[in-house]
Amino acid sequence: MDKNTYGIGVDIVALSLDASAPVTVTIKMEIVTGPGMPRYVADIREALPVLRGTMKDPEQRELVYSRLGISGIYRPDEPSRALLDIMERYASLASGDNIFGYPPVFRNRSVDRMVFEGEAAIDVITTLKDYPYREVTKAEAQKLLSFSNETPSLSYAVKTVGDVFSITPALEISDRRYEPEQIRFLGDTAIIERTVYAVKTTTGFKKAFQLDPKHAVASAHTVTQKSMPQFMRTIYPALTELAPLTIPAGFTTEVASAEPAIYLDHDKVIHGRIAFRYGGTEHTPDATAPFPGQPKLPRAPIDAASRDRTAEHKLFEEFRSLFGGATLFGAHGMREDSRDGLLDFIIDDPDVMRSFMLEKFPAFASAQKGLTVLASAEYTRCASVSKYLIHADIHPAKGKIDWFCVQFALDGISPDDVRAAMDAIRKGGRVIRRKDGSFMDVSDPINKKLLSLIDEHQVTIGDSGEALLPAAQLAMLGGFIDRCGGIPESVTNAAASLRAPLPSVDAGEKLNSTLRPYQKEGIAFLLHRANAGFHCILADEMGLGKTLQALGFVTIRRRKKDTPPVLVVCPSVLVFNWCEEAATFTPGLSVAALSGTRAERERILSIPHDMYITSYHCFVNDEDLHENRRYDVIILDEAQQIKNHASQRSRSVRSAQADVRLALTGTPVENRIDELWSLFDFLMPGYLGTRKQFQEQYGDADDEAIAALRNRIRPFMLKRLKSEVAKDLPPRIETTLHCEFDEAQKTHYIALRDKAVRRFDSLVKEKGMDGARMHVLAAITKLKEICCHPSLTEGGSGIPSAKTELLLELAEEIAANGKRALIFSQYTGMLDIIEKEFTAHGYTFVRLDGSTRDRKAVVDTFQKPDGPTFFLISLRAGGTGLTLTAADTVILYDLWWNPAVERQAADRAHRIGQTKTVNIYRLAAKGAIDDHILALSARKAEVADALVADTGTPSLTEDDIRFLFSGNF
Repeated sequence: MDKNTYGIGVDIVALSLDASAPVTVTIKMEIVTGPGMPRYVADIREALPVLRGTMKDPEQRELVYSRLGISGIYRPDEPSRALLDIMERYASLASGDNIFGYPPVFRNRSVDRMVFEGEAAIDVITTLKDYPYREVTKAEAQKLLSFSNETPSLSYAVKTVGDVFSITPALEISDRRYEPEQIRFLGDTAIIERTVYAVKTTTGFKKAFQLDPKHAVASAHTVTQKSMPQFMRTIYPALTELAPLTIPAGFTTEVASAEPAIYLDHDKVIHGRIAFRYGGTEHTPDATAPFPGQPKLPRAPIDAASRDRTAEHKLFEEFRSLFGGATLFGAHGMREDSRDGLLDFIIDDPDVMRSFMLEKFPAFASAQKGLTVLASAEYTRCASVSKYLIHADIHPAKGKIDWFCVQFALDGISPDDVRAAMDAIRKGGRVIRRKDGSFMDVSDPINKKLLSLIDEHQVTIGDSGEALLPAAQLAMLGGFIDRCGGIPESVTNAAASLRAPLPSVDAGEKLNSTLRPYQKEGIAFLLHRANAGFHCILADEMGLGKTLQALGFVTIRRRKKDTPPVLVVCPSVLVFNWCEEAATFTPGLSVAALSGTRAERERILSIPHDMYITSYHCFVNDEDLHENRRYDVIILDEAQQIKNHASQRSRSVRSAQADVRLALTGTPVENRIDELWSLFDFLMPGYLGTRKQFQEQYGDADDEAIAALRNRIRPFMLKRLKSEVAKDLPPRIETTLHCEFDEAQKTHYIALRDKAVRRFDSLVKEKGMDGARMHVLAAITKLKEICCHPSLTEGGSGIPSAKTELLLELAEEIAANGKRALIFSQYTGMLDIIEKEFTAHGYTFVRLDGSTRDRKAVVDTFQKPDGPTFFLISLRAGGTGLTLTAADTVILYDLWWNPAVERQAADRAHRIGQTKTVNIYRLAAKGAIDDHILALSARKAEVADALVADTGTPSLTEDDIRFLFSGNF
């Protein structure tokens, strides 16, 4: 025994083995800590929870330990723990509610002993067999129960009286024989003369001694000549597994085995019969008609004792289990007429018939040894299966350009049943039943794959298996169309092109720009899809040059002679940006902006150009001017503008006639997934199904459905992130975005500008250029403020700002793409206006200007990974000394006199620690002083210094100043 462990000594003080009553054993306990006298446990009820470690009260626990003569550091050893578990379990079961009626273990107020009865006694005695601390204080002669390691052997005594013989089992120990009445079986033990022996009470052992569930012993086996068949089948094998057994002479030991047969016929329903043959005779209860087509052989009732009732019952139950068991037999389209040893059945449910003929019965028959199957010719024909593939004939749809009629078909299935057959395959059906009762195997993976494509592309199939598909949707059915007839070459080529790699392209000398590799890939994508007759989305992240790629695409398309013009539709604030980009990168294209009054726009449209640029607003108003014009390409910039499919804007652009439709947007989905449907309804109507179908399939879609949608649109949408093409990008990309004044802002600007010019002319005449210099600076500041927002100047309240609208367009894309931006302005009043607009739009932001006290706290807030989207900064307060690498976009809302100051502002984001390419946007008003400052600063490094120079000769001439005050709207 290890240190700090103890054993539980057990003394059996009473034992009752009376066969007429439950076994009862009474025990006492001692604590055994080593050699010497064990310590008697006077109160077992009190000690059990302490020894088992379930006592919660620490004071009571220590008190009991002291009475037992051990401390809390002691633990019971392994054998003792097992015994303690049994003792406490039965003590618990016999206490409390005792709903199972267990006899009490503590009786007559005696707590120094425990009484175990029945099942509990068996558990205790079985445990004590190999227990090391059993009756350690008693001499062998005093022990009430001994335990032997000897294994009894089994033998049989056979006695014959006339035509009856009996078999009496016995256990033999040391040449002594003990018959059943001398033995008490308890679990896997046998008690003989108060000695416990281990036995294995197997099924055969129980049959030998005819033990009931309570292990009571019955009389000897009695066998008659008539019962011999049953005895030989059920009892004899079990007995001879345990010990030799000789059958007395004169008793027949040969028994005819049960040979099962099943008859099957098909006549719109399945008729069947299961019967058994014994020695060449088929058991047939009286008045049973032969089965149709049954072969001629002896048929007669066979005595029950001569039949293998167990085998019959087993086969019947296994057959019934094909349909969920006897209680569910009728619920599965089965009708049963079972008699003694025979089962007739009818199956009339079509689904159950299919399952029975093709799956369940073949598996059942192959698992049965010696089963004879006798099926009629009609049943055999119907149960045979051939493999079939879905195919289709395709031809152009009448009256619809680029639409096709697809007639799906399955050989042997009428057109009216094709859709039902496809639905069955879709639901997992592997076999389809024809009207003649035979079956088609449609389990080929090609069928399943086709139906998955059909479902993925929301193909609506009519009752007769026909579908109407646009060319793009048909091409997306991939290899399936290769197996179909009547397909136009254009569709075959289009389908093949979707699987082919993109070709290399060269925009040639007509594109005045060095393209980056990803931009060449983008142009190749647009050309490849357009040449195949498809329309698509260029969804690159902002700053990657979607406009440049579109212009490169247009340049190559324009190489063909007699090509219709291109139409670009974009937000109003971007019309002149498109004009400038086209003038910069494609100077060879003739480009016209559709601006001014409607009459002016109509006049411009009447003049031939390569490309027209208009706003969404103007296009809606001019829809009738465009309805009879056909364009080679229509390009929607910021295409999320048509996300509301029901808006007039969306309806108008869908009416435009163009060979190629192209959408440019960095955010194809801003808020709801059905915005994507609106884009594709413009590009390829019907490709994503109806709006209702799209919402049902993807409105509350899980990850799997979204992945399927992504695969579906991938061939027609190209989206790259800066992080993906970082190796092709410079560390910073600078862009100037122009906006155009509306009439109110233009009028206000011209009035203030003309007043400034008159004042300048007067001062020059009166004081010369030196005297007019400070007036010039003040006047230019006022004009710049109008460019920012008219409300910053006197008389400008209520006049909208084109530059603010441009900022909000830019901010929407930044927020939608998860970008973060710094917005600089030299006017705190302008920051107030931006703050108000951003609050109304729900954008998150922080602000820093000269009044900010805790600059570090504001900077730290923005720099957090989950910080706000925008940082509004006064150029003077935050243009230097800050590190704001959380931003990847810088917006210079108004132009500073000194370009170096702008560079310092941009460097707040583009500095050490920045891991992303930084986009820098300058916002400028077209034709106003912003434009002139940009042009002049290209010649004058520092405009402000030139204006207020200390030298006698100013760097700005009078012509320079008059240029700043000029206007070309």
